[in-house]
Amino acid sequence: MDYVLKGAYLTLIRSSKSTNVHSLPSINLMKNSASEVFCIDHSTAYQHAFGYIRQLAIHLRNSMKVKTKEGYKQVYNWQFVHCIDFWSIVLARACDSRTQVKNGDTASDLKPLIYPLVQVCLGAIKLISTSRSYPFHLHIVRSLLHLTKHTDIYIPLSPHLVPILTSILAPSSRSKSSTLRPLDLEVQIRAPQQYIRTRVYHEGVLEESAYLLTEWLTSPMVQGSISFPEIVVPVVVLLRKALKAARSGSSGSSSGKDQGTVKVLLERIEESAKWIKQRRRSVTFAPGQLEEVVSWEKDLRDLIEDSPLGKYLKVQKKLREKRRKLVEKAREGEDEILDDD
Repeated sequence: MDYVLKGAYLTLIRSSKSTNVHSLPSINLMKNSASEVFCIDHSTAYQHAFGYIRQLAIHLRNSMKVKTKEGYKQVYNWQFVHCIDFWSIVLARACDSRTQVKNGDTASDLKPLIYPLVQVCLGAIKLISTSRSYPFHLHIVRSLLHLTKHTDIYIPLSPHLVPILTSILAPSSRSKSSTLRPLDLEVQIRAPQQYIRTRVYHEGVLEESAYLLTEWLTSPMVQGSISFPEIVVPVVVLLRKALKAARSGSSGSSSGKDQGTVKVLLERIEESAKWIKQRRRSVTFAPGQLEEVVSWEKDLRDLIEDSPLGKYLKVQKKLREKRRKLVEKAREGEDEILDDD
């Protein structure tokens, strides 16, 4: 079994050195297939997972110490991104909250590895905070989002998504128009130089960040928490401040589309906070009565899709899927389009 696990992981690493629209589906298939193998025997998988996650932590530590272009490349590469995503998939599958209930609330042997993996992820996001690195940040956030949704473990992702939104809305962030095609963020970890400070790049990053923030806010550990109105206070304050600055700033700082996207999201967040406050009025138990709190939150989670944010996310998912199909059609007919020109 040890040889199988080691072979599967090393093959995945070798195959993920470079990623494009053609190789990504195969890499995702490998990650999903290998994660099933790692979840056959959790105790055996733990030894391998511990060692490989430790390797990721060492790469991160070396990058933080050296602080050079070559040092940063130890972290800012496709292999690191796919390894983070792979371990997120493994731990999400092994420590799934619904599976744990079926097993009589018996925790997986792999559960202690969630904390170190999350720390490595958050450290990698903080390593470089430039706008050119936003695609890398979004990849890591997606992996953590998958992990938190399956394990019901709270991971604070808003501190890493809200700054992206506010930086794009900031009056100092002047976007220039361009004829470049929208950047496919799924196959990028670093924005090409020609995209920096362009409107098409800012719009794409803001749209993706807003979507991921919406997904995080509607996750069971956030939207399904009795303290949701308090959790979103920093998010609401920062987004309000950014919108106010964008309106009063000089023209060209951010497009009306960007401001509109953030404004609609902010309105849905505030409506969801009011929605939960309304439900809290009927509460008769004290904060110290944890069993009652857990029971109340369990009922709340069944209604998340009916909340203002839940309905908003449903609409965004449909639009996202429609846009993805158009991109795939355009990609398939790319040669024909070029011939027509």
